[in-house]
Amino acid sequence: MAQYTLITPKQLSKLASQFGLPVPVKTKGIVEGTVNTYYRLDYPKKSFFLKVDEVAKLPRLKKEIKILKILDKKIKEFQTPIPLKTANQKFFVFYHKKPILLFKQIPGISIDQKKLSPAALKQIGKALGLLHKKTKNISLPEHRFSPQELKRVYFQIRKKLIKKHPAIDLMVGQWLKIILQNKNKKIPSGLIHADLFAENILFSRGKLTGMLDFEAAGFGPFLFDIAVGIHALCHNQKNFIKPRVQAFLTGYQSVRVLTKEEKSSFEYYLFESALRFLLTRLRDFELKDGAIKASPFKDYREYLVRFSEIPSLMTWIN
Repeated sequence: MAQYTLITPKQLSKLASQFGLPVPVKTKGIVEGTVNTYYRLDYPKKSFFLKVDEVAKLPRLKKEIKILKILDKKIKEFQTPIPLKTANQKFFVFYHKKPILLFKQIPGISIDQKKLSPAALKQIGKALGLLHKKTKNISLPEHRFSPQELKRVYFQIRKKLIKKHPAIDLMVGQWLKIILQNKNKKIPSGLIHADLFAENILFSRGKLTGMLDFEAAGFGPFLFDIAVGIHALCHNQKNFIKPRVQAFLTGYQSVRVLTKEEKSSFEYYLFESALRFLLTRLRDFELKDGAIKASPFKDYREYLVRFSEIPSLMTWIN
């Protein structure tokens, strides 16, 4: 979360009224995060988050809302965000041509990735397994980081990448070719989160209470989601941590056991998800131009190293 669009308390109250809410007791801008702007609106017994969609691409936003409605219907073991409706039954309004959504706060807090215990990771794995089990084969557009989308990102940044990092361009081109040529279409698929970081998971009194941020979600291989989770949750910026990986996978397989095809394709998806992180970090940080920049800075070089770490990680998984 970050603040790119400044909205006064009076304007926030006016926006909230369109969703049937009174004047908030207190408002606060949320400074942490990446691309979108968020404000917290406090009331005597509850709080809400107002989101300004800075990208403002309606097809993508409508897909996200469709996914949130599916999750609200299918997932009962933990909470997922569901936007409030206006008096006209709309899920968003516009403020300076940017979509505004309002969400009720989900109980709980996120745990810093470095402080995640094996017990917490086991719960996260189980929650992800439940999400996959209950949405298998559901009809949706592809998630944001599919191989074709990674190809699009690569060609979007390639001119700058060749100029600044020609060796990296060569490596990325080779890996992208391998990934596009070796995609396994028989892998179990359905609704995937596609961006499962610690900041998107809430806990209260040691229990997982919520999962947030489904902007990148869509149809995709469940194994891609698992691989993203391993990269995002089970690495300490130096090494993969074996007890974390094992706890995460144990939790996952307590509700959904990996198939033979998934086990044989695990390494492929670890490489694909590493390429996803490398490309998006190059695009959003290292080679980024324009007014809206993701923050805080995330170093792409971390994922250059990950490629060499994956083979040893596979010895723990197989």
